[in-house]
Amino acid sequence: MSKTGLLWMGLYAIGCGAAVVHPAYGLAAYLFTYYTNPPIHWWGRALPFERWSLAIAGLTLVSYGIHGSERQPRAFFAYPQTKWLVGLVAIAFAATPYAYDPAVSQEYAVKLAKVLVLYYLMTRILVTPWAVRLFITMHVAGGMLWGVEAFLDPDTEGGRLVGIGGPETDDANTMAAHLLTIFPLAGYAILAGRGWERVVSLAAVAFLLYTFELLNSRGGMLGLVCAGAAALVWGWRRHARQTLLGLA
Repeated sequence: MSKTGLLWMGLYAIGCGAAVVHPAYGLAAYLFTYYTNPPIHWWGRALPFERWSLAIAGLTLVSYGIHGSERQPRAFFAYPQTKWLVGLVAIAFAATPYAYDPAVSQEYAVKLAKVLVLYYLMTRILVTPWAVRLFITMHVAGGMLWGVEAFLDPDTEGGRLVGIGGPETDDANTMAAHLLTIFPLAGYAILAGRGWERVVSLAAVAFLLYTFELLNSRGGMLGLVCAGAAALVWGWRRHARQTLLGLA
């Protein structure tokens, strides 16, 4: 096993230990695992296990079951997006028996169900400012890691970036869709974060936009335009200045 692999396993072990102390650290360790994604790297292929993300997610769920939340979170269905995500998962499973390939449909329905579990953990655990800041920082830093990899050693096929990404986001379209979730959080950190958070997030956005361009995803670009339009619609009345700065 390489030194890089040993170092990664050491950091992963620290994340697991921190997850036992508080589930918010478990979410941070999950993001670390997701963005480093050992199976697609040369040093990760010699590691004795592959389901690292699933393991830390399970540990985080257990930690939440033990510790609970620091504050009483809102009811799960009090979040407007919950019903849409639950409905999407239900439709995926309901449509599976009628799919052209039920086995493939079942596989993706299960993946959607895993997203729902992760979403549930986020709504239960990220209920304090420090936990939200930790999550945003890890999310932005992880995207920046991808951006640095794309900048230092870009590998393209058919005019699109390949060879980087996380589990289930290792092709141009899915990775571009994932990057769309980072941009608004990075913008928030630039406008409202602490000094070092602003510097890191500003640097991250530069690498993220560079990576987004290399992905050459038409769906991702359409999503970026729609997200910007949505920000104008919902952010203009209360936060006009911040909305324009964020879009810029």
